[in-house]
Amino acid sequence: MPRKRKQPDPEVAQATDATPAEPAAAAEPPPDPDAGEQPQRQWAEGPRWSETASLSAERYGPTMAVGRDHKYKQMAIRFTEKPEREVIDALHAGGWTWRGKEKFWTKQLDPGRPATSQRAAEDFFHDLAEGMRARRGLADSPAVG
Repeated sequence: MPRKRKQPDPEVAQATDATPAEPAAAAEPPPDPDAGEQPQRQWAEGPRWSETASLSAERYGPTMAVGRDHKYKQMAIRFTEKPEREVIDALHAGGWTWRGKEKFWTKQLDPGRPATSQRAAEDFFHDLAEGMRARRGLADSPAVG
């Protein structure tokens, strides 16, 4: 036999129908561009890799890449495998610093001439890639792509 439904308690119904004591927090309005306070520019995390050089004749072999980190105003070079001691010495001599946490080499751009120092870093990258490819017997095939 079906059970009889209970009638709702009128006191409980009143308590649940009441409006909440605190109104919901309103969303913050966007900053006013005329107020003088501009939002901070959001940069992508890490360098934007612009060129890659193959260090092997294999399709998926070791590579190296160069890129620019706009947030920190620096250039970066990364390797997919640890380079030879001569390459590490050349990076140190060229003013590059190893960033162990990020796993790439960085060099600060000249604040007065960022485009010139970027081009110098890219030229250094090309020379380094050509030298590494020559030592591996790969000088006759295209290096940068």
